[in-house]
Amino acid sequence: MKLVVLTLVLSLVACTAIAPPVPPNFEGFEAFASAREFDGPGTIYKITDGKRFTVATVDLSTRDVGVEVIPKFARKHNLSLDQFLKTLGVSATLIPASATANVSASNDIVIEATRGNRIRNDDDRVVLEALEKWKPRVKPPAGDEYFLVREVIRTTKFKYSVSNNWLGQIGLDVQSLKSAGYKGSANIGQGATLSLDGVFDNPLNIYYKAQRISFDDGLGVGPGNFIIKLGPAQQGKLGL
Repeated sequence: MKLVVLTLVLSLVACTAIAPPVPPNFEGFEAFASAREFDGPGTIYKITDGKRFTVATVDLSTRDVGVEVIPKFARKHNLSLDQFLKTLGVSATLIPASATANVSASNDIVIEATRGNRIRNDDDRVVLEALEKWKPRVKPPAGDEYFLVREVIRTTKFKYSVSNNWLGQIGLDVQSLKSAGYKGSANIGQGATLSLDGVFDNPLNIYYKAQRISFDDGLGVGPGNFIIKLGPAQQGKLGL
């Protein structure tokens, strides 16, 4: 299920400080640190001695794919111009020379995401069957924690709002952004706020829901006699 990721996507993934906002009480989802094509449903991670490792990817036979209208929610971030340009897919080498000296300048930027595709399989039986096929030969140590990415929400764009005056002072305008690679729309609203779209060529994962995997003792003796169980959705552990 790999996607072809173009330069725009690679630039965004390189900028890890722009996680989208997660609406309050949004069913256990949390935001990826950056929009990405990987870490989809079926990805298994373990945490050992505080370090995170990718273990495997199992096929959840994802059956539930549909448009999710996310409650409108925005969050303010302080980003440097360099980060902001990467977010928009703009090449810093193509902006006017007068602006290149200001790539470290920062400003408050509001990030908003309101629509995406939700990908999941809500049938525990199917998920457990997939985990049984992956099941380790030996029960993992008690100190290792295992997690399954159960659901993701993908989108093809975010909306970013920034002071048009700030960009103007740096020496940038909408036309110069478009000339340097920006593909989205641009609208100026109240208070000289410029709204821009961060547009991806393919939908990228922006939110995920992780579920704990546990290994309980089974009947009989031997290293392979244990049972895989699914725990509750758990936030804040993986920090993807």
